[in-house]
Amino acid sequence: MSMHRAGPNDTSVLSAGPGGGAAGRATAESPCIKLCQLDLANRCRGCGRTLEQIRDWSGMTLEQRTAVNAQLGFGGHERAG
Repeated sequence: MSMHRAGPNDTSVLSAGPGGGAAGRATAESPCIKLCQLDLANRCRGCGRTLEQIRDWSGMTLEQRTAVNAQLGFGGHERAG
C-alpha cells in the first residue's frame, strides 16, 4: 500500500463519510485561517487543531489530514468565483 505525502498546498478532496465537513466530505487542505492563538488546552482558537496536530501537519499523509479535518468538521475554505 503506497502512502501519498501531501505537500503544503495540496487541496485534494477525499470522502470522509458521515460527519465530515460540508455534505459529508472533508479535505486534506489546511484548516488554518491565520488566526493563530492557543487556548489553555493548547488548541488553536482559529482552526481548532491541537498544538500537536499543527506541529505534525506537514508530515501527515492525506488520509491523516483528512481525518483531522473530519474530526474538526472542516470541509474546505470557500472559494471566490
